[in-house]
Amino acid sequence: MSIAACEDNPGCALLVTWTYPQRSEFRFNDGWASINSWHTNHEEFSRNYFKHAGVTEYYEIYSILKEIVFLQQYCQIQSIPYLFMTADNTFYQHENYLRSHDADIDNLYNQIDWHQWFWFSPGTEADETPAPRGFYQWAVENKYNMGPEGHPLEAAHSDAALLIKEKFNEVVTKSL
Repeated sequence: MSIAACEDNPGCALLVTWTYPQRSEFRFNDGWASINSWHTNHEEFSRNYFKHAGVTEYYEIYSILKEIVFLQQYCQIQSIPYLFMTADNTFYQHENYLRSHDADIDNLYNQIDWHQWFWFSPGTEADETPAPRGFYQWAVENKYNMGPEGHPLEAAHSDAALLIKEKFNEVVTKSL
């Protein structure tokens, strides 16, 4: 759902799953496209983007945090109930190091309202993700079937929806 869809649907609530910092969205003349280093459309643009900016960890983390803060502020200004989660905890793995070495990343990180996030419970086995755990780690570590490009299939989504339901209802109810 885009911001335009929120404008066209007063009273909506958002559940947003942030994906990988290495994935970027751009509006091209022929519409929106997602690019990343392992799957590219718009090959010439992708090649130049990754050559000059897109492969630095700082830029990837800065970009995703900037987008999170932007959407969070939009939802707050418009009084739209929202719940954020992550497909993968990649942008948290090095967060302390990046925050201590880059004031912009630290400032963005500090603007995020982490109470509006859902996290999957930490794994209990030595080889599982401790915390925070995103949807992808949770699905893989709970041995759900995967589809093309390692995307969890319907059973994982259905079970995750049941886990998320209480927190989402709490966020929506709080805003009424």
